[in-house]
Amino acid sequence: YGDATLLGIANLNLGWSLVNIKAFDEAEVPLKQGLAIREKALRPNAMFFDADVDRLHSALDKVAELYNRQRKFAEAEPYHRRDFELLERTLGP
Repeated sequence: YGDATLLGIANLNLGWSLVNIKAFDEAEVPLKQGLAIREKALRPNAMFFDADVDRLHSALDKVAELYNRQRKFAEAEPYHRRDFELLERTLGP
């Protein structure tokens, strides 16, 4: 792994740990930072079985779940949509 990948993993792990202890406000920043790193790592022509796609899917899901657990469904929706579009693009309609 490169430094950016390790930083993305660390941010997502920290953010998800904070979600699990219900420190939602503190979790948002590291989760979104981890997501941004994952988005930069994704190649434009990546397929579903590509590890980068799986990691981006996981990051989108974690940010959406943060908002779901806070009952902020309108804020979660764009992340669910982006995840759905990613899966549709890589798996097909």
